Amino acid sequence: MDLQVHPIDYRGARRKPFSEIEKEINQIKRQMEAYRTSYIKKKPNVEKEKLQQVFQYSQGTILPRELLPGSELLDRELSHANALRVGRKPKDRLEQLEELYDSVLEEIETRKTFMSEMITLGKPDQAAPMEREILERMSELRKIHQLMLKEKQKDNNAAE
Repeated sequence: MDLQVHPIDYRGARRKPFSEIEKEINQIKRQMEAYRTSYIKKKPNVEKEKLQQVFQYSQGTILPRELLPGSELLDRELSHANALRVGRKPKDRLEQLEELYDSVLEEIETRKTFMSEMITLGKPDQAAPMEREILERMSELRKIHQLMLKEKQKDNNAAE
């Protein structure tokens, strides 16, 4: 009985061992369990408008955001543009500034009460950041007040 030997007979096992396959499957399972989808849905129009404003001006043709007057009111402008598209009647600029002024004033009051509560509880280290935020809000109030005065002057000049 003559057994023939072929080259394929000299090759080693071409299959992966079971333990290696099991390790790969466990690794894939761990990756799938660790993956979490984002449940935060962003409004596409808001993101689109922000991107449009970024690309509206080519680099170097406009002042940096910090040097622009009323730059912190830019987001308010975006919401106003969105309200126009939705169909609501746009508010007068002076009305918008007054609402903004009132909301900032309300923020200051809540921060003051929080700060006084922290001081009475003996936690002045938690009150220090609030004091900084109050100062920031006060500077915002001054800017809004200046814008309101300018708007009132425009209205007076237009009425004459």
